[in-house]
Amino acid sequence: MKLTGRFYSGKLIQAEYTTVSDFREARCRAFHETRCNRGAYCNFMHIKHIPRAIKRRVVREMYDDHPEYLGQTRGSRKEKDKDRKKDRSRSRRRDKEKKEKKEKSDKREDAGGAPPARQTSEERRAMIAQWNQDREGAAGGVVA
Repeated sequence: MKLTGRFYSGKLIQAEYTTVSDFREARCRAFHETRCNRGAYCNFMHIKHIPRAIKRRVVREMYDDHPEYLGQTRGSRKEKDKDRKKDRSRSRRRDKEKKEKKEKSDKREDAGGAPPARQTSEERRAMIAQWNQDREGAAGGVVA
């Protein structure tokens, strides 16, 4: 769409296009803080605040005019209920799996499967010595 040479609000538009990778960087910070004195000669965007009620109304009108963007018709209760039921059953299944996993871990802790508390160096040496004795005792009965 050609903007250059058109008029807006009684003024001639002289548009120059540039690439913008981040619109936050293209916005005039001084205007945002209500202190930009360059006015029409500022090279940054002066973005006006749009009230939330107007944004909501425009979006609602857009979806009313183009319901295909919703993925469903606006008044389709059956589809919404169906989606809600799916989400609910998915949530219940997830909760059930979490509960089963927690019960399994609780049983493991009760059965002594939980990692032991931190031991002192002496206790660890004694435990290793016991393991070595057990291994030697098992290997002692086997002739190589």
